[in-house]
Amino acid sequence: MTVPSPAAAPAQPALPGAARAAGAVVAALGCVLPWESLESSPPGDASSVPLDGLHGYGTLSCVAAAGALLLTAALLWRPGLDGLRGDGATSIAGLVVVAGAVLFLYAGGGYPLGSSVGGQSRVAVGPGLPVTVAGGLLLLGTGLTQLWSRRGASPPRRSAAARPPR
Repeated sequence: MTVPSPAAAPAQPALPGAARAAGAVVAALGCVLPWESLESSPPGDASSVPLDGLHGYGTLSCVAAAGALLLTAALLWRPGLDGLRGDGATSIAGLVVVAGAVLFLYAGGGYPLGSSVGGQSRVAVGPGLPVTVAGGLLLLGTGLTQLWSRRGASPPRRSAAARPPR
């Protein structure tokens, strides 16, 4: 009986893990950046106030980004967790990050975009919102790609020695 060496087993590419980590970091970084800015221009004094994503639906997106960071750390700490559950959780985290950002944008974060009070103020999208969406889309794409690639794969076969006695 020959025992296959560990070197003969095909190596898993590191790309999905790196993409998952990059998506989680980018989504979390986007939550730290301002999501919108309130630009006011009363007569004689113009100012701009950046507003973060931790209000309204932006909170949902940022909590999902933090969850994606924790998931990535757990998968790096215990590689045995990676697989269908890890890919499914990555997809769900990416979906929630993107959904929270879209709801923030269209259902109103702090202030409706483009709104104006007496023509003296305007709300604009800040850099954090698109960065968070990009990270969420990377998470979603990585998770779905991995789930799709596992779709046709057969479950690993156990050897006769590993089977429980009957």
